[in-house]
Amino acid sequence: MKKLLIAGATLAALIGTPALAADLALKAPPPPPAPVFSWTGFYIGADIGGATEHQNANTLNPTLNALFNQAPDFVTLNSTSAMGGVYAGANYQFNSVVVGIEGDWSASHFSASALGPNNFNTTGLPVGSGGVSFARTESWVASLRGRLGFTPAPMVLLYVTGGGAWTNIGYSGVNAFAGGCPNCGVMSTSSSNQGGWAAGGGAEWAATAHWILRAEYLHYQFNGQSATVSFVNFPAIPCCTYNFGRTNIDEGRVGVAYKF
Repeated sequence: MKKLLIAGATLAALIGTPALAADLALKAPPPPPAPVFSWTGFYIGADIGGATEHQNANTLNPTLNALFNQAPDFVTLNSTSAMGGVYAGANYQFNSVVVGIEGDWSASHFSASALGPNNFNTTGLPVGSGGVSFARTESWVASLRGRLGFTPAPMVLLYVTGGGAWTNIGYSGVNAFAGGCPNCGVMSTSSSNQGGWAAGGGAEWAATAHWILRAEYLHYQFNGQSATVSFVNFPAIPCCTYNFGRTNIDEGRVGVAYKF
């Protein structure tokens, strides 16, 4: 009898064990959800691209043009340059909206020149000798901008951006009257920093939780510069004025950043 009771208890335990295991499996907690990517955080990156630059310049000074009977010249200075540099910033995301701030610096090598004729102011006909040259160089561009974007997908960001910008520009020129130099005026300015603004937009894709790829377009505009110069052979007598208008730069670039 005792042996039968032991056998029965053993059989019941063997039958009940799978059911208990199944019951425990059903009550096990579900795995945690996968983490959702957030654009909030600091980042630093590098970019490379190309840009075109456009600027108008002239020698318009009605008083001096009439006094020395030299017609003003009007030219356009166009150039292109590769650009590359670094950028860093911070974002904050709430829902699908992302706000941020970013600073960047890019090396450039813009160089442009143009040549205008030496014409009489009264008739517009050529003097027969001389000419007017214009030149400009630019070595870097930087900006500090705000950003506003939205996320059509968790790891995709579309944004617009705008803020202040700075660049380093040098100007030069020679205005040669009849006979040429030293019967001329020479403009030469050391490179100086000019302020302006930048605006544009772009798209970013978070390839991983830390690496972010981007494509971006920016338009820059910087202040121009004017200077009145004297004759080389008569330094006390002003001969002409150089007016360099606003500088406009359009840049397209791609970059990669690490998000902390």
